[in-house]
Amino acid sequence: MKLVVNNPNVDPKVIERAMDDLMMGEHRNDFLGIIGWLIKTGLNDKEARQNLINSLTSCITNRLWEGMIQVTIQELEGETEIKPTFQKELPALFPYIDFRVKSGAIEIWKTDYWFKATTKVAVNDLSVTMKDEEITAVKSGVMQAFLTLAYCGHDKETKDPSVLIEEKKVLDLKLPELVSFQ
Repeated sequence: MKLVVNNPNVDPKVIERAMDDLMMGEHRNDFLGIIGWLIKTGLNDKEARQNLINSLTSCITNRLWEGMIQVTIQELEGETEIKPTFQKELPALFPYIDFRVKSGAIEIWKTDYWFKATTKVAVNDLSVTMKDEEITAVKSGVMQAFLTLAYCGHDKETKDPSVLIEEKKVLDLKLPELVSFQ
């Protein structure tokens, strides 16, 4: 089975606000190096900060949505009886952003920023088609996801990450419009 997620229509504004708060809050010094490199490309401070916020938002949003949808479908396939309503706390996702500055083939500077995303997903009014114990189509269903997003800094395993978003509904999707199997 190959799962394809067709252009999730997710509004990244929640993530963008969290990234903006992160840049302006207690962790703003973590990002000064990257902003400095962006300024060297010809951007002013405000443009560099917005460019960084946009990059973080885009990367995190894409990784989270694809991860949540794929893991949810995999969890459903493991069920012996698929019910019309399904709720599950998914394993934590650790999206990260990897920044590298190179001059030709030489890496001048690199840094990683880790985030921890915990999600609770609910699928309601689910109807699927199965063949040989494998899901082959999703006929109906609405998927809702609630996200807690925390900033871990440079260490994925940090004991006390800074919570940016807590239990916020970030996804409300009609599965048949977005998920297909090939």
